[in-house]
Amino acid sequence: MCIKKLSCLAYKFRALPDHESHTELWKARNEYGEAIVKAKQGHWEEFLENTAEQDLWTANHYFKELMGDGGKS
Repeated sequence: MCIKKLSCLAYKFRALPDHESHTELWKARNEYGEAIVKAKQGHWEEFLENTAEQDLWTANHYFKELMGDGGKS
Protein backbone atom coordinates (compact mmCIF):
# COMPACT_ATOMS: atom_id res chain seq x y z
CA MET A 1 0.00 0.00 0.00
CA CYS A 2 1.21 3.53 -0.65
CA ILE A 3 2.09 5.87 2.19
CA LYS A 4 -0.91 8.12 1.57
CA LYS A 5 -3.38 5.24 1.88
CA LEU A 6 -1.61 3.93 4.96
CA SER A 7 -1.72 7.40 6.47
CA CYS A 8 -5.46 7.66 5.88
CA LEU A 9 -5.99 4.22 7.37
CA ALA A 10 -3.89 5.05 10.44
CA TYR A 11 -5.84 8.29 10.88
CA LYS A 12 -9.07 6.33 10.69
CA PHE A 13 -7.85 4.13 13.56
CA ARG A 14 -6.16 6.95 15.52
CA ALA A 15 -8.14 6.05 18.65
CA LEU A 16 -6.59 2.57 18.62
CA PRO A 17 -2.84 3.06 19.14
CA ASP A 18 -2.17 -0.70 18.93
CA HIS A 19 -3.80 -1.08 15.51
CA GLU A 20 -1.54 -2.67 12.89
CA SER A 21 -2.04 0.23 10.46
CA HIS A 22 0.21 2.42 12.60
CA THR A 23 3.04 -0.12 12.47
CA GLU A 24 2.66 -0.54 8.70
CA LEU A 25 2.73 3.23 8.22
CA TRP A 26 5.96 3.63 10.19
CA LYS A 27 7.57 0.74 8.30
CA ALA A 28 6.61 2.28 4.96
CA ARG A 29 7.88 5.72 6.02
CA ASN A 30 11.20 4.27 7.19
CA GLU A 31 11.65 2.30 3.96
CA TYR A 32 10.89 5.41 1.90
CA GLY A 33 13.39 7.48 3.87
CA GLU A 34 16.08 4.81 3.51
CA ALA A 35 15.41 4.63 -0.24
CA ILE A 36 15.94 8.39 -0.53
CA VAL A 37 19.23 8.22 1.39
CA LYS A 38 20.47 5.31 -0.77
CA ALA A 39 19.49 7.11 -3.98
CA LYS A 40 21.31 10.28 -2.92
CA GLN A 41 24.41 8.35 -1.93
CA GLY A 42 24.38 6.34 -5.18
CA HIS A 43 23.95 9.48 -7.26
CA TRP A 44 26.81 11.23 -5.44
CA GLU A 45 29.14 8.23 -5.86
CA GLU A 46 28.27 7.98 -9.56
CA PHE A 47 28.90 11.71 -9.97
CA LEU A 48 32.32 11.43 -8.33
CA GLU A 49 33.30 8.36 -10.36
CA ASN A 50 32.38 10.01 -13.66
CA THR A 51 33.97 13.40 -13.05
CA ALA A 52 37.07 14.54 -14.84
CA GLU A 53 40.03 15.88 -12.89
CA GLN A 54 38.96 19.48 -13.54
CA ASP A 55 35.49 18.79 -12.19
CA LEU A 56 36.85 17.54 -8.88
CA TRP A 57 37.22 21.17 -7.82
CA THR A 58 33.51 21.63 -8.46
CA ALA A 59 32.73 18.49 -6.46
CA ASN A 60 34.91 19.79 -3.63
CA HIS A 61 32.99 23.08 -3.73
CA TYR A 62 29.68 21.17 -3.42
CA PHE A 63 31.06 19.14 -0.55
CA LYS A 64 32.37 22.08 1.47
CA GLU A 65 29.36 24.35 0.96
CA LEU A 66 26.94 24.56 3.87
CA MET A 67 23.41 23.35 3.36
CA GLY A 68 20.71 25.99 3.29
CA ASP A 69 19.32 28.77 1.17
CA GLY A 70 22.38 30.98 1.46
CA GLY A 71 20.59 33.69 3.42
CA LYS A 72 22.10 35.38 6.41
CA SER A 73 20.58 34.64 9.79
